[in-house]
Amino acid sequence: MFPAEARLVDPALVNGVKLGFVNVTLSGTKFGAWFVQRHGASDDAIRGLRLCILRQYAERQILDQSINLYNQELVSYVPRTPAGDEFEAYIAKSMS
Repeated sequence: MFPAEARLVDPALVNGVKLGFVNVTLSGTKFGAWFVQRHGASDDAIRGLRLCILRQYAERQILDQSINLYNQELVSYVPRTPAGDEFEAYIAKSMS
């Protein structure tokens, strides 16, 4: 059973795994929590889903760090240069 406020993911999109997401606030800190119902799903499907969630989390952390470094002017961005084009492509890919 998932918490009532959980946003559920269509099981057809995640190999039949029943999956939900909840934003939680604990001691003033907001974070997300994934819930997985193991019953009825294969161990391989759950493992693949867990790896996918961890990869997405890592990618989000890197994107946040890149934007923060840019905002603090610790990373320079010069449009229409090879490095600038790479930075733009990274941001565009991360946001899609």
